Amino acid sequence: MHILPVFAYKGNAARLVQCYKIEERASLAKYFSLRLAEMVPLFAETSSDIAIVPVPPRPEKIWAGKFDQVGILANYLSRYGYRIWKGLVRRKGGAEQKTLARADRLKNAYQSYMLRAGSMDIPEKALLLDDVCTTGSTLDACAEILAGKGTTILGAIVLAAD
Repeated sequence: MHILPVFAYKGNAARLVQCYKIEERASLAKYFSLRLAEMVPLFAETSSDIAIVPVPPRPEKIWAGKFDQVGILANYLSRYGYRIWKGLVRRKGGAEQKTLARADRLKNAYQSYMLRAGSMDIPEKALLLDDVCTTGSTLDACAEILAGKGTTILGAIVLAAD
């Protein structure tokens, strides 16, 4: 799968992404979504051709009232006319990807995601959206779920890649 980052996750760019993701600086979402929106046409000729599928957050994070940085980016991208499809969910429990060794990330990712119960209107073509890509295991797991339902995965856009 082709993964296109806005930034390499290093130096000042890494600090900027950390301000958004960890320090919950929501004001950065507008800028980041503009940069991400500029990349979408590299994957599809028209916005009607695709659905942008955000990687879902950990349910525990949402229940605790914490920041859903990928969901916020998706909401901003919808303002550019892109269809956002939130039909994936993350299962409760399991380890955070960032806490695992590379070898364990893929196994954890494949056990962590599923289709939302009652998901309808599964997209024919999808572009995945995430904040940071380290190993690509989260994106691969989400892509496999969608591909198993007949979706063509065009690639992924992310804020930063390590």
